[in-house]
Amino acid sequence: MIRELKDVKEFANEIKNRLEGIYPGTEIRVSEVTKDNDSIKIGISVIVKERDFSPQIYLNELFEEYKSGKRSIDEITLFVQGIFDDQSEKPWCSINLNMLQNWDALKQLVIIRLLGIEKNQEYLKDAVYKEVCDDLAAVAYICFDIQADGITTSKLTKDHFESLGVDRNELLETALKNTMDVFPANLRGMNETITSMMGSDMFGIAPEEEIMYVLSNNYLINGAVCILYPNILKNFCASHDVDKLVILPSSVHETILVLPGLMLDKDELKNMVMEINDNVVRGGDILSDSVYMYTLEDDEIHVLK
Repeated sequence: MIRELKDVKEFANEIKNRLEGIYPGTEIRVSEVTKDNDSIKIGISVIVKERDFSPQIYLNELFEEYKSGKRSIDEITLFVQGIFDDQSEKPWCSINLNMLQNWDALKQLVIIRLLGIEKNQEYLKDAVYKEVCDDLAAVAYICFDIQADGITTSKLTKDHFESLGVDRNELLETALKNTMDVFPANLRGMNETITSMMGSDMFGIAPEEEIMYVLSNNYLINGAVCILYPNILKNFCASHDVDKLVILPSSVHETILVLPGLMLDKDELKNMVMEINDNVVRGGDILSDSVYMYTLEDDEIHVLK
């Protein structure tokens, strides 16, 4: 009879022991990793000597499934094995480490993600980023693979950046341009968005009556960074004949643009954001508790005070 695994570290070591039998001659490594919003994740990876990179699978959510009885330890082991077997066939796994030390080769892979500074103090210590919108960080990542259901990235660390010999502003500008090219903006009215999710028009709002819009990218992953795309907010204001708009940080994946017609004051808006962050958004997906204002006059985004 299999003993009960009481915490995620015991769970990770059990998975590790099982994978060692499945992948002889490899090193199975369990590590504690600081992720977005300073959350601590337990990761596991299969280190193959012939490769420079190995995918890392985070086990915290799988442990919750094990605890709740949704999946057995045998089922989870097979699931983890399947991910490693699938990832090992990806082209990015064969990327040569020397390539990533060469800026001319690496610059096509760098992208930007948007994170909140307050909730990522530890995570940002070794990151390359630029402060934007008063309390947000435009963080540089290396993008290895893009699929319909997910994106494989790795945070660009300060040590790695310093080895490239490239100007910081050049790197961040290149990363933003790549992000715009690979992840084009997707802007839809709130009613249209809800209708597509629910399969029916619940509110019957005509397109010209929309006052809230959802801004993300075509993958709907890490799309909050779209507010930094040049001219995206300027053109939106021009098309709606307004000189300012409110930005609500729905999550790291999208923001909500609000036209001036919404009759809520800044405290009500901030309370709404905080309530959604506390009760709806997963901890790792929270962007910020602030409310932002974009003004056409200076083409800038600032915290609404």
